[in-house]
Amino acid sequence: MSSKRTSLILQDFIDSRIKTNDQVRILEVGCGTGEFAHLLKAHYQDKIDLTAIDPSESSVTAAKIKTPHINFHPQGVLDCPDATYDMIICTKSLHHCGDLQKTVQRVYDLLAKGGILLAEELQPDRLDSASIIWLFDRVDLLTAAKQLNAEGLRPPHSTLADPTIPAEQRWNAFLQKRSCHPSSAVKAAVKAVFGANTEIRENTAFMHYYLPKFRLQDTEVGRSILKEFMKQEARALGNNTIVSLGFSIVASKSI
Repeated sequence: MSSKRTSLILQDFIDSRIKTNDQVRILEVGCGTGEFAHLLKAHYQDKIDLTAIDPSESSVTAAKIKTPHINFHPQGVLDCPDATYDMIICTKSLHHCGDLQKTVQRVYDLLAKGGILLAEELQPDRLDSASIIWLFDRVDLLTAAKQLNAEGLRPPHSTLADPTIPAEQRWNAFLQKRSCHPSSAVKAAVKAVFGANTEIRENTAFMHYYLPKFRLQDTEVGRSILKEFMKQEARALGNNTIVSLGFSIVASKSI
């Protein structure tokens, strides 16, 4: 799920390109089971030519069943054949990539001149005590109300779901088990490749990202919970009650 800010950037870019191109060529990196790709294609339909990739074959198989008219491929970006895209979207995927520098360089090479990289990323190492407690007060309440279900979660996310463990202890254990690139490395890699054409936008609301992770159901009740959670998160960020879990990157390839 993309943030509201990312969605607006996406819409503005696509709308501007539609005026000059027959289709906007988009590559989504790290598509998972295809939820975002499905929403994107459903909204823009034939206005975009969408390719979505993920190294997990099982995820891509599930995505193909759900949305057969999108070009899904079980591969990482380093394995992508040569092509040219107007936009490459990385939805919380860069921190998972093995060779981060090579990955960002490959993204740059696949972009058309004037094309953009749009990335959403997490920075869980940034959360302070107040933010951690704010998050888990809501997660534990929803778990008690049986709106979240941690059954079947794998580490490190299973660590977060045990309400008998104090919130900060859970979060620190999660960080220790999390085997990903830190947010500082992601920012540095993009800046190294895209240079001055890199814009990093902090203060992005991403705590709601964990609700679907904890099996919040896609029902009328679940959607209402998610909507209210997002309102509360935006409000808490606005009055500096919490710090941001996420950031977004907009980087363009010089014309």
